[in-house]
Amino acid sequence: EIRRAAPARIAYELLESLMGGQAAAILNGLDGVGLLEHVMPESHAAAAGNDGALLWALLAAADEGVRRGEKIGEETLLGSLFLPGFLSALGAGDERRLGAADVERLAREQLDAAALRLAFSHHRRHIVRHALLLLWRLMSPPKSGKFALRTVRHEAFPTAWQLASLLASASERFAPVFAAWRPAVEQGQEAPAPEAQPSLQRGEEQTRARRRRRGGRRRGRKKAAAQA
Repeated sequence: EIRRAAPARIAYELLESLMGGQAAAILNGLDGVGLLEHVMPESHAAAAGNDGALLWALLAAADEGVRRGEKIGEETLLGSLFLPGFLSALGAGDERRLGAADVERLAREQLDAAALRLAFSHHRRHIVRHALLLLWRLMSPPKSGKFALRTVRHEAFPTAWQLASLLASASERFAPVFAAWRPAVEQGQEAPAPEAQPSLQRGEEQTRARRRRRGGRRRGRKKAAAQA
């Protein structure tokens, strides 16, 4: 019985299904026989509600990419399962202006139960959650060049950008939104990584030197005490 299966085994089988290029058909089949509700209740809820069309379109877009040989990350594939519910939650908050803290809370609400149920690593949970948060940023034009560069250089941005690409393929209304970010993405890929500031480097070196001196003095006192 699927309820007795180890979380890690369920997560493994789910990922294998997502990575094989037939995810839409497999998950649709699971939903048809009542198993998706136990494996991914979030996806089952999306499929049964108003978000079903978007869920299947996202999975179909991911399947096409996999069959074309594109390297779609595991976190991207998993994130696509949470994306319909996340977008729905964002839409429900349109009556007031959502801030980053609000959006992160919505991302946690979508993700945390599944992450615990499927025994996601801390790193995987971190990447998927921040990818959803970054995707929210991508839905508005960049505020400035620095803001865009900081966003593009976030460790979760590759996952967010892949999710944005899937979303643009799944729904035409999102394509123009993400197009505004393409120059910033290309610039971020070409720009060298920022170097540490010299003043910061000097400060760190001075701190390490002080620690070495203190350590040397402590060892000297211990040696003198032992010889006394």
